[in-house]
Amino acid sequence: FHSCELPAPLPANLEELQRRINNVKALIQSEPHGNDLRMFLFTVAASSDRFQSTLVPLPPQFRARAGHGCQVERLRQAIGNNWPSLRVIPTLFTNNEQLLALGRDDIDAWDMLHWLLVPSSIYPSFRRLSILNLGPLCRVMGLGQPTDEPRYLISITYDTVNNKQWQWRHQAMEHRYYAFLGLPLEKVYRFLYTGDLDIPPGEPIRLHLQMEFSLQLCISPDQHQQQQQQQQQQQQHGETKPLELCWRNSIMANTEQRALIICELPPELDESMAKSPERHFLEFLVRESRTLKPCYLLMFDEAVAAKMMLNWPGNPIEMGLPPGRSMRNRTSNGFTQLSNYFSERLFGLKRLLTGS
Repeated sequence: FHSCELPAPLPANLEELQRRINNVKALIQSEPHGNDLRMFLFTVAASSDRFQSTLVPLPPQFRARAGHGCQVERLRQAIGNNWPSLRVIPTLFTNNEQLLALGRDDIDAWDMLHWLLVPSSIYPSFRRLSILNLGPLCRVMGLGQPTDEPRYLISITYDTVNNKQWQWRHQAMEHRYYAFLGLPLEKVYRFLYTGDLDIPPGEPIRLHLQMEFSLQLCISPDQHQQQQQQQQQQQQHGETKPLELCWRNSIMANTEQRALIICELPPELDESMAKSPERHFLEFLVRESRTLKPCYLLMFDEAVAAKMMLNWPGNPIEMGLPPGRSMRNRTSNGFTQLSNYFSERLFGLKRLLTGS
C-alpha cells in the first residue's frame, strides 16, 4: 500500500494567475493571427525610441511609481523573457511547480499579456479574414483595387456604446465613404486603441483612395533617413542592423512591415480635393483623428509595398490653396474639377463613336 501525495494547493494570488493564463491560452487558440498582430503592434510601440508617445495606453503593471511615465526597460525585459511564440504558449504551465517558480516580473509580464489580449469594451477586436475578401471589399467601399496582395487582412470591430474617446457619428449605409490611412508602424497601436495620432497642431491627416499613395506615408522622415543609412551600411559592409523588437517571436517579426488602415470618413470632411486629374487621384484631408472609424487593417511585407509603389506611376502632388475661400467652397471646387474632367472625357468618347 502506497499513499499518493496530492499536489499542494496554489496560493490565492497564483490561482488567479492560473485563471488568467488559461484565458490567454483559450484566446490564442481561438484567434492566433489576430492576437499575434495585437502583440506585435504593442511591442513595436514599446520598442520605439518615442515610447512615451507611442505606448498609449500603458499597462498598469509598468507605470512609473509617480503615476506618470513608463518603466520601459523593465517592460521590454519582461516581454523578451516571458513571451514565447503563440504556438508555444498553449503548452506552458501544465503543473503548479512552474507557476510557483515565477518571479514578480514574470508574473507582471503574464498579467500584461492578459490585459492586452482579453476583450475589453473600450479596445478593438481583431480577426483575420481571407485575402480573397479584399477585392470585393474595395469595390463595395469605392476604393482602388489592390495591385498586389497584403500579407494579412484583419477586420477591426469596436463596442460603439462604450467608446467615448472616439467622435463617430452614425451614417446611413449609402452615405458612408472610406479611404486608406497610412501610418508609421509604431503609431498604429495608439491610434487603434485611443483614436489619437499625436500630430502637431494644424497638421492634417491625409487619406487616399489608392493604397499606393497611402503606403508612402507609412514611413516617417526619421525612418526614411534611417533606411538610407542602413542602405549605405549595407553597401559598405554587406549587412544591416535588424529591427530591434523586444518580442521577436511574432510571425510578422521576420521582415519589415507596413500597415494601412481602411477608415470610414466623417460625414463632413474638413477638406477633399481632386488632384492631378490625369491620374484620377483624390486625397482627403481630415483635421481630427477621432472622427475616423478604423474598419480593416492591411499588413504588407516591405518588399511587396516597395514593389507596389515602384510600379505606381504617380506621386502625391502638393497644391496651394487660393486665399479668401471657405473650406466648403474649396471642397465643392475640388469635386467640380473632377466632375468636369470626366464629363469632357465622356463627351469626347461620344463624338468618336458617332464619327462627328
